[in-house]
Amino acid sequence: MLKIYFFLLSIFFSLPCLAQNRVVNPHHEPIEYVNVGIVGTNKGIISDENGYFSLEKLGAKPTDSIYFSHLSYQHKVLAYRDISKEIQLTEAVFDLPTTTLKMKKPKVRDVKAKGVTTFFTLYGEMKRYFQEENGVLSELGDFVTLPNDTQLTEFSIEVKENTFYLAVLRVVVYQTDKEHKTFTPLIKEPIYINLFPTNKPQTFTHKLSILAPKGELWVGVQFVEMRGKDDAILSFQGTTNTCWLRFPNNTIRKVKRGLGIPFVVKGYDLIKQ
Repeated sequence: MLKIYFFLLSIFFSLPCLAQNRVVNPHHEPIEYVNVGIVGTNKGIISDENGYFSLEKLGAKPTDSIYFSHLSYQHKVLAYRDISKEIQLTEAVFDLPTTTLKMKKPKVRDVKAKGVTTFFTLYGEMKRYFQEENGVLSELGDFVTLPNDTQLTEFSIEVKENTFYLAVLRVVVYQTDKEHKTFTPLIKEPIYINLFPTNKPQTFTHKLSILAPKGELWVGVQFVEMRGKDDAILSFQGTTNTCWLRFPNNTIRKVKRGLGIPFVVKGYDLIKQ
């Protein structure tokens, strides 16, 4: 009996214990859903609602550099050896456009339509199309020209098939110029959408409350976490809309074949008083 006791005790103390680190703001308050990853790789996790994450779960090595990315905070990169129990991020300051508005009777329309469905299926080989550059994920999306100031009310994306048990995307919306050289964020809080497993077409929707000024708009998605078996896939029915990749240095590249992914942005026009 004593041998069994010591055997069980040895197993208990040999179980791995994942050390917990925490991401906080300057007031030492937790920051939820921060992207944490290894610079130069596709390895990444997201902190939980209390700001906690585990370097062991990330699979980081002592020689790695770790990045911390959140839309509302400045991007931060630390050497593994410099990471303490608390990682403090500095709040980002955005100069968002302001105007006095008088609203007509709202008439919601497709600000960005899905496009005509084609026979092509786009398979989500995420490591190929969403590579990280200096710890920041690239974006897949399209440009929209707004004839008036517009209130964006809804984002939806149609998935043909998803066999990942966890797939999380983040919606990004930027004001841009005609040359697509500068990008000003219009979302202060990050918007995440969980894509649940499905073997048939399914539409995932998220309500928006974003004021987009007249002119050029960029709407895109980042796939921030993908978990599943080695043969897991995420597929979309290709559409006739043009689709672009936007990289962290603000360069853009058209996706091959000129096909788009089926996402829709709804909203209504606003007029100045």
